[in-house]
Amino acid sequence: MALRYVGRVQRARGLKGDFLLDDLIDNFHALRAGATVKVGYSAEFGDAYELVHSKRSGKRAVMKLRGIDTPEAVAAFSEKGVFAEEDDFVHPDEKRAVFDDEIIGCRVFDLADGRELGPIVDVWHMPANNVWAVDMDGRELPLPVIDDVIKKVDLAARRVDVNLIPGLLDLAQ
Repeated sequence: MALRYVGRVQRARGLKGDFLLDDLIDNFHALRAGATVKVGYSAEFGDAYELVHSKRSGKRAVMKLRGIDTPEAVAAFSEKGVFAEEDDFVHPDEKRAVFDDEIIGCRVFDLADGRELGPIVDVWHMPANNVWAVDMDGRELPLPVIDDVIKKVDLAARRVDVNLIPGLLDLAQ
């Protein structure tokens, strides 16, 4: 199974080797303790580590790897990605992580009137939240990946139901 991107190492948190991870994939909650993760600029060239613990904390996650026990050791990981097997992702409440390659091509529908807005053509990793770009007949609509907008993702049906909050359609260019 291919390794999936989880997020990017930001900085140490505390003095015992815990670190903050940002640029998280959508709907990330945690990884299974004991999982093998790779840390590097790509999954192929990353170094393997055993995960001690991980947990989402707001828009970031906190992680700890076996053998990484100081802020100085964490500093070597700065800006590198963390990659894990899909089976090692923890999915509470049936809300599993959504990977970029899975969401691209899904059709987006407005819950208010049922009309199709178009397919998702890109994923933007932004500081506050990710954005799914929808092609609306040549205009690009940025959909913030937040609970107020994204109401249902059905990957099997390749469908995303959304609530278009006021002013959102005005952003289509």
